[in-house]
Amino acid sequence: MLTLPERVQQQLANKKLLFEYLVYKLELWKQEMHSRSQETFTKLKLQKILFLVASVKSKDNTYPLLNVFNKFYALPYGPVEMDIYEAMIDHSFKNIDFNGNECKTNFTEGCFTNLDKAQMAAITEALQTIKNMGADYISMPPFELVDITHKWTSWQVAMQVAEMCNSKREPMSTADIISSTVKAYK
Repeated sequence: MLTLPERVQQQLANKKLLFEYLVYKLELWKQEMHSRSQETFTKLKLQKILFLVASVKSKDNTYPLLNVFNKFYALPYGPVEMDIYEAMIDHSFKNIDFNGNECKTNFTEGCFTNLDKAQMAAITEALQTIKNMGADYISMPPFELVDITHKWTSWQVAMQVAEMCNSKREPMSTADIISSTVKAYK
């Protein structure tokens, strides 16, 4: 049986690998669009897409990805998953790295074999839901994604609390994200 610190480390490693799987699926989406999009993925763009993908109602009004990506904070440029943000800063991913703000990938065959199949399916389903909405996050400039996330009442309320506390960030609970009065995806 794993100790609590070992279990926390295992959950964090799984979260980072699931994020890498999301980036992998975004790369495939980009390839589907052929030459229409030469956009690169930046830290900012990936953080906004992560929030929108994790929060979309993907199945039976549940939010399975918010069980994994559960450490969102409201920051001036929108919601940020802090564990993923810190991994971006620390360069602690296995298959992606950041050259400045630009994401560089190095996916190899079998790099996702240890991921839970249900979580992989949740990513795929959430992305398909977003595609079906007609949201083109691949070619969308990062600050358009920022504008979309700024429409969410859960982000607005958290930023108001941050400002009242003279802070630049405030936690956004999963419950607050789920119950957000306004949920914008495009």
